[in-house]
Amino acid sequence: MFSMHPLLIALSFAGGLAYGACVRGWCAAALSLRWQLPVVLVIGLVNPLFVSMGSTELFDLFGRPVYAESLLYGCAMAGLFVASAQWFGIGSAMLSYDKVLGLLGNVVPTVALMVSMTMRLVPRFVRQGRTIAAVQDVTLSCMGFGCVPSEGGTSASGEAGASTSGEVGASMPGEPRASMLEETVASATTPGRRREPARFLRARHLSDRVTGRSSERMPVRLSNRVTGRLRQSSVLMGWAIEDSLETADAMRARGWGARRQRTTYLPYRFTLRDAAVLLVLTVAAGVCIWASWTATNAYEFYPRLAPIRAWWGYVPYAVWMFVPAALHLYETRRFS
Repeated sequence: MFSMHPLLIALSFAGGLAYGACVRGWCAAALSLRWQLPVVLVIGLVNPLFVSMGSTELFDLFGRPVYAESLLYGCAMAGLFVASAQWFGIGSAMLSYDKVLGLLGNVVPTVALMVSMTMRLVPRFVRQGRTIAAVQDVTLSCMGFGCVPSEGGTSASGEAGASTSGEVGASMPGEPRASMLEETVASATTPGRRREPARFLRARHLSDRVTGRSSERMPVRLSNRVTGRLRQSSVLMGWAIEDSLETADAMRARGWGARRQRTTYLPYRFTLRDAAVLLVLTVAAGVCIWASWTATNAYEFYPRLAPIRAWWGYVPYAVWMFVPAALHLYETRRFS
């Protein structure tokens, strides 16, 4: 995580990507590259603008020389950041908050509780944000389709809502949900028509059923989208504050802080097998730290890139990075 050696960074990134594919699936691991690769590109291009060091000049940008060494150093920094983010993401997916409490509950209970609550809050925060975003998107799509009722009880196109109330009660309950999904798919695959998100298409069909007419899509203003995103952030922040207050009240009601030393329930037991595995992991981690330290001290970016020579110390480091993915595949095949 702290080594600025290009080969070690590449091994760490590959090991994290492989393990992430085993844990979350290849699709999720590939989708994570959507923000990781742009980060590498941005940091790699920005670093030469601030650091003009090296011996291989590529070109001049506004009178400032850009060197290959600075460019590669920026790419190495970005790769180190992305690899660390991958491993932290995998750790949060594998270590649940009850495991963190079981590991650190008796040693540092306050820190363990904070870590576990953070690990629990982040996924909930993301899910709640997606829910709010979905509601906002449906609202904006209805505005674009002209089906949002006004204050006087009429729709945006001037049709009275009372005239369609009977049609809604007659059409909505009697028709299965599968027909709406089939119509959504058919609308999405119509030749000569621009593909729209599924939530927009569902909103279109819902507006047709509510208004009793075929709604034509009207362009949604950019100001409405910006206002919707700001409203989404406001609602999400309000939900987070309310949830924190409810959590604090629940902890106070359950006696948190009443005693200095609290007893904890530990569903896990530390056995001799665990001790042996911990000893092996400690020795292997020490070897990898030594290999990383030695390789990093022998490699230099400035003033000229040092060549990467073959060395046996890269082998244990590579094995260390790919052991989690190998163990996950072994357990999956054994217990499946």
